Amino acid sequence: MKIADLYQSEFCLNCSSILLRKDGICSICNTKNDPPNFVPESKYILDNSYEINKCVGKGGMGNVYEINHLELNEKRALKVMKLDYALDEEMKKRFLREAKLLSSMDNIYLVGLYDFGCEDDLTFYIIMEYIDGFSLKTFLSSGLALSLDAKLFLFKDILQGISKMHSKQIVHRDLSLENIMVLKETDSNVLIKIIDLGLGKNLKKTEDITKRELFFGKFLYAPPEYFDPTAKNIDYFKVDVYSLGIILYYLISNKFPFYAKSTRELINLILSREVPVIENIDPNLSKIVYKAIAKNPAERYANAEEFFSYIDNYLKKSGKKTDGEEVKSVILSLLNTDIFFNYIQKKDYHSIISYYYKLQENELIKKLIDNFTKCKISNFYEEKLLFLEENLFSENPLEKYYYFIAFLDLFAENHSS
Repeated sequence: MKIADLYQSEFCLNCSSILLRKDGICSICNTKNDPPNFVPESKYILDNSYEINKCVGKGGMGNVYEINHLELNEKRALKVMKLDYALDEEMKKRFLREAKLLSSMDNIYLVGLYDFGCEDDLTFYIIMEYIDGFSLKTFLSSGLALSLDAKLFLFKDILQGISKMHSKQIVHRDLSLENIMVLKETDSNVLIKIIDLGLGKNLKKTEDITKRELFFGKFLYAPPEYFDPTAKNIDYFKVDVYSLGIILYYLISNKFPFYAKSTRELINLILSREVPVIENIDPNLSKIVYKAIAKNPAERYANAEEFFSYIDNYLKKSGKKTDGEEVKSVILSLLNTDIFFNYIQKKDYHSIISYYYKLQENELIKKLIDNFTKCKISNFYEEKLLFLEENLFSENPLEKYYYFIAFLDLFAENHSS
């Protein structure tokens, strides 16, 4: 089967695996889906080396699939450009540029590149490192408590990754919470990966590095100069700095400085409105944030390296302890919650109980309770939760089983409300 056929394929609503049966039953998780309009003749095998398993993301330029290297038994990611762009020279250049940028950098904070190719001169694809994790947006909206120190630790990682890019005269131009991945597991101290260099640019290979281009990024992270017709020169290092500043603003305040119901209104706010003050923040940290998102590019940090030096000096002078242990703890809690919540949604109590005993029952339940109480819940749920907590650690196995199921049902009910 060809890669182009992936766009005709349909995917399981539960696990996102490719539907290979005409009756719609998923061959991976057995979920009953509506019968698909198109069923591939066999599993997708790319270059006789990779089995294509499921769709894990859909973006403006194309889709991302989880694939498995058949000989190495290793997960990787396949990014396929949309067929609509096959004859669009500009979009093809952007897709090829992402592959070239990734191949030109040895940066542990960036997603790694394995291969790039084109099928039948129409379907362009990139084979990349598979990132098993959460977007920073998902991670921050999970409801789990994360201290400012831990958030600053993550932000330092992001700054280091972009600093390495800037030192090679490469800019990202599409930095956002969605394009930062927090890793579920890591053998190093690196906890994030920066993805999606579709708008990236190597300024060394561009004749006019200040040439104005059409805006393709995300408006919430876009600096004023993008929308100012009188702004003749665009410093893309400072575009990245501004986007990084918006990310830091969100990390501290849990909201964006500007938000509007329409794009036109949002642009007007970015151009004319002063950045709202973040309350209850260290004045020294406040200065760092507002310098990054200054409306005048000349007042911002020159690049991510300078931005990093300010954050690093602030942390050293304030004596804050920033390491990855708290972040790793929250990731573990989120993973446990995520696994349980998937079981809860399917009412798969057999798997719930098996997993419950596998992960040392009471300890895991304590983590679940801790996660649950950190979520925003109503008084009604709090009262029910207190009652269940008192009975979860009963010596009677049947009684404990009953209250455990009731607790999980409450957890699911609260998340779905």
